[in-house]
Amino acid sequence: MMNKTILITGGTSGIGFACADFLLKKKYQVIITGRTKSNLDIALKNLEGDITGYLSDVSKIKEIEILVDKVKTKFKKIDGLFVNAGIFKASSFEDTTEKLFDETMNINFKGAFFTVQKFIPLLNNPSSVVLNTSIVVFKAFADTSVYTASMFVKIHGLHKLKLRLYTKLVSNLVDDSLFLKCFSLKKLITVQQSIHVGC
Repeated sequence: MMNKTILITGGTSGIGFACADFLLKKKYQVIITGRTKSNLDIALKNLEGDITGYLSDVSKIKEIEILVDKVKTKFKKIDGLFVNAGIFKASSFEDTTEKLFDETMNINFKGAFFTVQKFIPLLNNPSSVVLNTSIVVFKAFADTSVYTASMFVKIHGLHKLKLRLYTKLVSNLVDDSLFLKCFSLKKLITVQQSIHVGC
């Protein structure tokens, strides 16, 4: 399991940061992304090991493409992709604006979709793709309508990627228990799900 390279989008805080820290302690080579330089700098300062960070906004396809080029140039290939970047801004159904709708969908769904799409050529065989989602798709919470919609389409839309990637990614590199341990570090295992694609 050593000397494997894992990319984590949105790795500057929360579950993404906890997973990066856990994997680094297991001697993985870890790449994290963040939307702001300040948060990325803080995360890199607090992570020890073979860690690389890149500024990248997953809501913008061009920035995903730039990220792919940077990763390809430095690492050639990766062994795992943890699609973790996401946002949540509370708003009732009645008060949800087009701006909030677009921002949430662009990051949580469009960003996840095109991150996986663009990184397919860089995935080793075997490797793993993990999508971080939320319990909101199974249980109702107040003021989460657009967030719930973004997580629902993320789960059920990208889940179909199994059909596309099965012949490419023939087995897990990162097993369930590894990522479950990452989640439990933040005591969020009961409110998170991971979906392995192509396993």
